[in-house]
Amino acid sequence: VDASPTPGTTYWTIGAHTKFAMTNDDICNCNKSADRLILPVQDFTTHTGPLRLQYSAVFTKASTTTETAKVEVSTNGGTTWTTVATITNSGLAWVDNLTAPLSAYSGMNNVLISFIYNDAGTWGDGLAVDDVMLIETPAVDAQLLSALTTEYTVFPRTQVPASFPINVSVKNVGTQALTGTVVTTKVFVDPNFTTPVNTYTQTIPTIAVAGTENVVMATFTPAIASGSYVFQHYVTATGDPLHMNDTVYTSVTIDQSEYARDNGNPTQAIGVGAGSTCVIGSSFDITMNARMDSVLVFFNAPVADVGKEVQFKISPIVGTTPSLTYIGQSAPYILTAGDVGGAILVLPVTA
Repeated sequence: VDASPTPGTTYWTIGAHTKFAMTNDDICNCNKSADRLILPVQDFTTHTGPLRLQYSAVFTKASTTTETAKVEVSTNGGTTWTTVATITNSGLAWVDNLTAPLSAYSGMNNVLISFIYNDAGTWGDGLAVDDVMLIETPAVDAQLLSALTTEYTVFPRTQVPASFPINVSVKNVGTQALTGTVVTTKVFVDPNFTTPVNTYTQTIPTIAVAGTENVVMATFTPAIASGSYVFQHYVTATGDPLHMNDTVYTSVTIDQSEYARDNGNPTQAIGVGAGSTCVIGSSFDITMNARMDSVLVFFNAPVADVGKEVQFKISPIVGTTPSLTYIGQSAPYILTAGDVGGAILVLPVTA
């Protein structure tokens, strides 16, 4: 796939990631019970150290499906397969630096490795895979697991916080303790990705084998009135020969009126029993007086829900509990056949 800004289809619009491989059940609603992407035959006879597969992926699992995505290995030409990793639901977000252990196959030849997607006989979404690498674990290898600037990915101008912490997580995936590990965060303002407006560094003296360290890089103060900050986080360690799993990007956008809190993952799945009513919500920090004029969500409705009612209600939070005294709501919306399988609902707040 040569990715556009929003590759995928109407209900599965995943983020751009240059070129990648994808199986898309949303576009065909066909039999994808065993869609495999098989790597070329591997010869590991000269590799006796720890081996792993590393990759990036998007696996979107709708609430009404039992789709699965796995990494499997075969040593008999594909007659039988063994699961070495299960890919978990990432919503619509790309997850980088995923790994699958392959040390059990060190010293073997004729090893097949595959990604397999199974739609479980339903109309599902799909699986996208990129940045596939086979790595013989070196003695020294630092991996940047994740980075979080804020759970909010979009702020309206009136609600931009005075500051928020930049958190980074680093793991030792090598075979000996890490020393002199340096974590760096560079902050760019889109579209200038050449000159950072801020640069922060932190040093971690030692990380034990398989150990993880969480680092607060800095407390960042937004300065632009509108636009997007892009945060480039990367890690280096003394003697680390690899630089394949060392960089993570996050972003924060300041908008005229949109407010989005999804912690980088805009998809959540909840199942409700027949005949039951479900109340689900998100909390937002309102620091300045503001007017809410609409609510936007992606809603995945099965056929059985056509004709049922959806309504948004706004309430203050008392302590940690939402109040049942509502200060605003939308008009009720009746689900239609056009909402089956997923639809973006934008409902005006009427009172």
